[in-house]
Formats: sequence, C-alpha cells, structure tokens
Amino acid sequence: VSAENHCIDAYYYNKTGDASVYVEYKSGLSPTPSSGGELWQAKFYDNTEFKEPAVFEREDALISFDWGEANPAPNVPKDYFGIHWSKCVVLEERYYTFSASSSSYLLILVDGNEVLKTSNGGSDSVDYYVSAENHCIDAYYYDKTDDASVYVEYK
Repeated sequence: VSAENHCIDAYYYNKTGDASVYVEYKSGLSPTPSSGGELWQAKFYDNTEFKEPAVFEREDALISFDWGEANPAPNVPKDYFGIHWSKCVVLEERYYTFSASSSSYLLILVDGNEVLKTSNGGSDSVDYYVSAENHCIDAYYYDKTDDASVYVEYK
C-alpha cells in the first residue's frame, strides 16, 4: 500500500442468532507475495459467462478463497457469478506444478493454452513446461449454487 490516506471498510450483516465480528489492521507488515511475485488482476462478473462489464475489480496476492454462501465482492451475487484472474510474469525455463481446487468450474490457461480444468469442482494438479520468458496466466472460475471456494497455485 502506498504512503497516503486509504479507506478501510468493513461490512457485516447478521439476520438471526448470536453474532460477532473481528477486524484487525496492522501497520508496517509486508504484503503476502503471490506465486510468481506479481499480483493477480481480478475481474468479478455478475454472470457465469464472464460477460462485460465487470461489476468489481481488485488485485489479489493469492487465489485462495472460501466464501461459503456469501458473495465474493461488492455488487457480485452469492450465486451465478464469475471471476477472471490474470497476470503476466517472467518465468524461468522448467516444469511448474499448477495445483487447483474449486467448488465449481475452474480453467487455468498459460499463454492461452489450457493447463488445468475442473468442471464439477474438485482438485487437480499438473506439471507444465514453460520456456524462459514472459508468460500470461489466466484463471477463470465460476460458481452456480451452494458454497463457493477456489484455490490456485503454481510453483
């Protein structure tokens, strides 16, 4: 985070029963690095076809989320939503292990080539060889109903 004023919002809603919420802010901590050292550019859609316009955008250090039955971001419904993460990074020439799990559909592409796909949830990993140069990695996730979760890593 840059050295300037920033707004921090915390939203909480409880409809029934006992409830509690805890929010903590710690100054001076280093950000959590992502796999590959670059931030993922995340675009959130209110549909499962990734139809523009995106209704919310942000940067994520990691793709590791378990939203349960909550919505994943402002203006995004709790069901029937899609998220497209992308980043371009310089990789060294070697095999990388791509690991992923999701509650629904997940597709991982490297330079437009399919590396890993889960259509009905579950988890998988695959070794994928890349040359020493800049590569663009895309992860497409959508959720239709029930709990939503997604995890992507490469190393």
